[in-house]
Amino acid sequence: MKIIYGDVRSGNCDKVRFTVDYLRVPYEWIEVDSVAGGTRTPDFLAMNPQGQVPVVQLGDGQFLAQSNAIIRARHYNQGRSQRAPRPLRQYGVIALI
Repeated sequence: MKIIYGDVRSGNCDKVRFTVDYLRVPYEWIEVDSVAGGTRTPDFLAMNPQGQVPVVQLGDGQFLAQSNAIIRARHYNQGRSQRAPRPLRQYGVIALI
């Protein structure tokens, strides 16, 4: 199960949540109040130095940020792509380039 850190007021977090719900991917949602400074804590900045939501904790303990990278990684990992399978983080990094 993946852990998604997000803020319900964020449209970018909504994109990720809608995608994983549509794909029926099990996940745990951790609410981060970005308005109250939840994205500026040392623990959160260790996950994403940019201090932005959403952030997904991958099964190997690494973190992937940026909603479009997360969505693309989820899409490829669910077999919705003709490309050869790759680890989630590789797709996310490719999407950020």
